[in-house]
Amino acid sequence: MSITPLEQVKDKLDELLENGLAKHVNVKWGKGHRNVIIIGGKKYQYKGGLKFNKKLISVILSLYIDMPDKSLKEK
Repeated sequence: MSITPLEQVKDKLDELLENGLAKHVNVKWGKGHRNVIIIGGKKYQYKGGLKFNKKLISVILSLYIDMPDKSLKEK
């Protein structure tokens, strides 16, 4: 079974959270609260699971665009 692009983004987000480069927090937003991911001091809405804000996807992917794939190094 192949991994969908959104699952790949979720994996990369999990790596960022584990390494402390991103934070998943609940912040006051207007009269209510929202779940957000904070990367580089900027807030991006994130509901959880595979539901991503388009800007959050572009930020996550831009962080990994220049990083080589580990599987390519091993071959």
